[in-house]
Amino acid sequence: MVVGSFSLNAQQWGVGARFGYWDGSAFSIEAKKYNPSSSMEFIGTYYDNNNLEFTFLYQWKRRFAENFDFYFGYGATLADYNHDIGLAFDGVFGVEYFIPYSPLTVAVDWIPQLRLVPETKFYGNLSFILKYTF
Repeated sequence: MVVGSFSLNAQQWGVGARFGYWDGSAFSIEAKKYNPSSSMEFIGTYYDNNNLEFTFLYQWKRRFAENFDFYFGYGATLADYNHDIGLAFDGVFGVEYFIPYSPLTVAVDWIPQLRLVPETKFYGNLSFILKYTF
């Protein structure tokens, strides 16, 4: 009965860690609010050079196999890059697997980012994500 309480329909939030910045110099935590056909994701990232990013993403999701969702969306980032304010627009494309009879999910996604401030530059971050859902 306890395991059943973690069924896919009961999951409303996920909290976890993201791994994968291209040079390993970043660590991110995230919280994701699940809705029936969409989700909202909040990501906080710390880079080893004392830079911080706070990202908000809105995502649409589609079920493409049992326990697998594909998601895509957009959002924005507000950052502190060596005491300069940073602003960026983000996209997101990913897949998420809800482990059966478990509160855990794993995901892989790519977040293309167009930084506008302090300088205009394009980045792309491929990440592996592990979340606890409740």
